Amino acid sequence: MKRLNLFLIILLFSFNIMSKNIETEVSIIKIIPGVFQLKEKKIIKGSLLLSSFLFGILGAVVNNNNGNDFHKQYLLSNDINEVILLREKAENKFRTRNLFLIGTGMVFLTHLFDLKFSNKSGVKGEIKNNSINFGIYCHF
Repeated sequence: MKRLNLFLIILLFSFNIMSKNIETEVSIIKIIPGVFQLKEKKIIKGSLLLSSFLFGILGAVVNNNNGNDFHKQYLLSNDINEVILLREKAENKFRTRNLFLIGTGMVFLTHLFDLKFSNKSGVKGEIKNNSINFGIYCHF
């Protein structure tokens, strides 16, 4: 719990949320994937990012709680076969939790890339004399 509080304090100061300078201020809307996209009227992209982010968080929490329950039962068990089974179940739940966290991190990275390049990238195309030309562009 102390680590979480320290992390939140560092996060608040590093993002300068309380700052009055508009150029350096990062709002909560830009931190949570999908909320900024919904605000910008990008309904499909925003709903996909937000739902996958929330699904990843929910999946990680549920699998972590289930893994903790199996681990507690494992510690209290006296039967060797049950101990092996409970340990395997706990490890599987923790492995699944880690996969959910990796997926959630990937959604967050996708969100950050979208914030950085959404107005600077796109697809251009043209149709001329029975041919279609298109290109992907990105300005840094």
